[in-house]
Amino acid sequence: MIGHTMPIFLGVAVAYALGCFSTSYYYVRLVVGSDIRQEESGTAGARNVSRLLGLRAGMAVAVADITKGFAAVWIGTLIANSMAISPLIMAAVVAGHIWPLQLEFRGGKGLAAGFGALLWLNPSAAAVAATVNVCLSLLMRSATLGSLTSTALVPLFAYMLGGGAWFALLLAIPCGLVLFAHRSNLRLVIAAKLRGAGLR
Repeated sequence: MIGHTMPIFLGVAVAYALGCFSTSYYYVRLVVGSDIRQEESGTAGARNVSRLLGLRAGMAVAVADITKGFAAVWIGTLIANSMAISPLIMAAVVAGHIWPLQLEFRGGKGLAAGFGALLWLNPSAAAVAATVNVCLSLLMRSATLGSLTSTALVPLFAYMLGGGAWFALLLAIPCGLVLFAHRSNLRLVIAAKLRGAGLR
């Protein structure tokens, strides 16, 4: 039993450790010497880097985080030697990005890292989620609502594209972590939308 579970444990641990590498934190430390978590919105993510250092820097960090998520779930799944639990590997890298051990569990919000992981796990679902994200963001005039709605729908997309019920169910875990990390943003956006509609 231990012989079977040890590779899975190691795969999850490696994915978490790779997720802990906070690209935005170390990039801002290197460039300006400050803590990104003390700047602007206070989160260690690509969007906050854009606010602080400009769009080009934010895009570079986003690409790095996507690459990190892709690499972490690839390596973690190879170590675990089990595609069946690969969504849990994805959850581990997302958790590492959101709650990095070396940064006192204060990191980013997991969206880019999660997307990178999904690109490896199910490229078709990732492509559909990205398309829906863009469409909903334009329709609702909110990048936050567009990205979080598409994130919530990822398990459904994966199931419809042949991922299987178990795979889709496990995908709800990393997607749920991303939504949880964005809970304050979601409340603010919804409140603003309600005020704009005259409902509050």
